[in-house]
Amino acid sequence: MVLRDRNHPSAVLWELFNEEGGLGHEQFTTMSGELYDFIKAMDSTRVVLDNAGGWAITELNYIDNHPPKSDLDDWHYYPEFNVFRDVRELVEIRSHGRPVTVGEMGPIPYICNADKIKARWGDKKPWMLSEAPNGFASHMLWADGKYEEHFYTWGLDKIYGDFAKFTDASDWYYFDGIKEQTDLMRTNGDIAGYMMWFADTTFHPVGLVDYFREKKIFCDELSKIWTQNAVVVDIPTRRNYWAGESVRADVYVSHFNDHDSLEGDISWNLEGGNLQGTLPPCSIAPGKVGHAGRIEFRAPALDESKSLRLRVEVRRRGALIAQNYVQIIVFPLSYRRPTAKAIMLRGPIAWRFEALGYEIKALGDQIIPSGVQKGQLDLSGLDLTMPLVTTKLDAIAEGLLNQGGTVLWLVCADLLFTAAHLPVQSLDPSVLGFLHRHGLELGKKSLAGHSDSFFIKKDRGLFERIPYNNPFSWAFERVWPEHVIVGIKPENQSDMIAGAYGNMIWSHALDMDGKWLPPNQLNGTIVQCRYGKGRLIISTFEILEKKCVYDPVGTIMLNDLINYARSGFEPGLRLV
Repeated sequence: MVLRDRNHPSAVLWELFNEEGGLGHEQFTTMSGELYDFIKAMDSTRVVLDNAGGWAITELNYIDNHPPKSDLDDWHYYPEFNVFRDVRELVEIRSHGRPVTVGEMGPIPYICNADKIKARWGDKKPWMLSEAPNGFASHMLWADGKYEEHFYTWGLDKIYGDFAKFTDASDWYYFDGIKEQTDLMRTNGDIAGYMMWFADTTFHPVGLVDYFREKKIFCDELSKIWTQNAVVVDIPTRRNYWAGESVRADVYVSHFNDHDSLEGDISWNLEGGNLQGTLPPCSIAPGKVGHAGRIEFRAPALDESKSLRLRVEVRRRGALIAQNYVQIIVFPLSYRRPTAKAIMLRGPIAWRFEALGYEIKALGDQIIPSGVQKGQLDLSGLDLTMPLVTTKLDAIAEGLLNQGGTVLWLVCADLLFTAAHLPVQSLDPSVLGFLHRHGLELGKKSLAGHSDSFFIKKDRGLFERIPYNNPFSWAFERVWPEHVIVGIKPENQSDMIAGAYGNMIWSHALDMDGKWLPPNQLNGTIVQCRYGKGRLIISTFEILEKKCVYDPVGTIMLNDLINYARSGFEPGLRLV
């Protein structure tokens, strides 16, 4: 390959290995060093990367991740969307005396337009949408060969429409992740460059262009950000605000366009209003990144929630040289108060609900742990129109369901009872026992592969005051489910109000002990079912702890779920 391509103008670097983890570190160091010398003897004009991703692939670029004989250090990272707070590691990467690059990146959903592919093959289903030939086993990682079937069996056509709309929606989700990672890298002057998947290939439909070399829907928008001179608007905290709350955003300018200092003027505005301003002129040396100032304003008063872009421009002698934005969502304070105030409560600390305006009837002693026996609490005479909100499915909650009550079960982290200053406990011990008795399993949020896609069905009247598209991204960052309900069957998909799927509508989740569960397609994050005479709603969104007090999305989700629990919904799925 070197002899063939060393005179080709498009050859930029030589890469010896990709994510090589099969060899011991010492053995790999010796082998890659010999190959480095061999390549350099044939072509001394180009840099050589020993190992894309490094020995540890996705760890921080620590010293000794790459052997001494490498001209570059490299890092790979495919985060699920909700871990962008962790992706701030990109800001922490530092050079160890040689350039650092990010060779692979992005929360890639692995979704392709099956309708377009079939149309190009004379309306036939090509091998890339079915079983792989010659025993090729990539389905073990990415799919089970039934991509189209899953789309219709699970009713995703009712959520997205046809495959063209499904692919576009997934690509915009991908763009949100690419943009965030790019912005963070551009604030770090130690990162010398990054490389992206260019074209879709099977089973990696992850490119900037599709199988037919036609650019994806986000490419024009991406071209405004992928420029040699860049401006970044960074909000390291939350993106959801109540009207009147203060908003603070830091602005960075990255200058890699020429060898002269960048003397520029910076202006900003919030779309849809008259909030605008300027920052002091910047002066950035070539090949450097500089903090250009901070934007501060109050979130505007609105009659309804809106997703708004905070835009920033940099001009040099009047000419636009860089532009960018960050998306925020502003919610009116009127959305904070519940409409149905009376609830029963078992498990969560009451004051957070009282702070929102709920009238609380505690059901049982909150300090008693799970496993309370039947008969310790008299459930007769309860108002069964009042839903029970709980973090545990113990004998008391089951007794209420058997009598015909409605239970909203929040399977998420919560503070210890009566001790808000104590550490967070993960889950109540009753969770796994109850699910296992009914043929269900609790999986971790990662569904295997390079990304996961989470959705909410919009035909149930839930969360309509939250601006979002499926698969959802930034709006739900703070309440993203940490767990999924595994074992819901396709015939019960109408009772899956919200859920998740992995690459190519296929998933392979880990259980709570870190062991692989059997492969599945869709997993639930909000599921409704019948139990005894009653109705049960299970939600794995992280809407407790502090989210239901300060985060608008967490607050609205909690209020809407309680309202839904009081409605006349009729589940088809029965737990027996």
